[in-house]
Amino acid sequence: MSGTRQETRRRRLILTSGLLASVVALWLILSAAPVAAQDEPPEETLNDLYLRSHQVGGRIGGWANLGDSPPEVQGTPPAAGSFTTDFSGGNFYLEGYFAYRFNRWLVGEFSLGLVSRGDVTIYEIGGGSSFGSLNVYPVLMKLRVYPFAGLSGSIHPYVFAAGGVYYGKHSISIVNSYEGLLRANFGEESQTALGYALGGGIDWPLASVVALDLNIQYLPIDFGDPLIAVEDYSSVTITVGVKYLFFSKNEDKR
Repeated sequence: MSGTRQETRRRRLILTSGLLASVVALWLILSAAPVAAQDEPPEETLNDLYLRSHQVGGRIGGWANLGDSPPEVQGTPPAAGSFTTDFSGGNFYLEGYFAYRFNRWLVGEFSLGLVSRGDVTIYEIGGGSSFGSLNVYPVLMKLRVYPFAGLSGSIHPYVFAAGGVYYGKHSISIVNSYEGLLRANFGEESQTALGYALGGGIDWPLASVVALDLNIQYLPIDFGDPLIAVEDYSSVTITVGVKYLFFSKNEDKR
């Protein structure tokens, strides 16, 4: 059984590594390729401007847990090595991003996300304890496709695929013993995994420099080794955001 699980993880690592490499390679090819010149009308509409703009913005919303949950109590507190957790099925999710538009139909995005899954208290030798939280940071490179960019309209649906790194860390903020201090300084647990993401959303430009964003994404996160007794931190996130639209220096915003 252990060998089968290791083989599954090996295949998943190869698959996600290949997907990440493909996303990066396609991003580099698209950014290096010249975009064919197109005649533009003397007066561009708001949507025409939007479909030529790059973006920087932020999103906020919810994280719905699809993975495992740690036990509320493991061991027998306050015995050394035991711990308690306070994780919920849903949490707030924050994400910041920069997006580069290759053309009307394709946008490349780099994003950094953050979710705090919940609180963790670990009991130390001698009756002490340490208190902190478990955070997960998705760092993703996405390719967004706008299938209806050739049509006129006030909203712009898109789908995306992504590859990147998921980083999970048990951070300690309060200690009441020397052992807890040692754990905070030297023993905070963390795990890193390569992975992919899939999703979609809708952009709604409000002005030449401002647009709103509704986004949903599936994040399959498997660290392979336990982090606070859990390996699978998979989730779905639903967020809303606002973005600033801008143009390269050599582009005419009109």
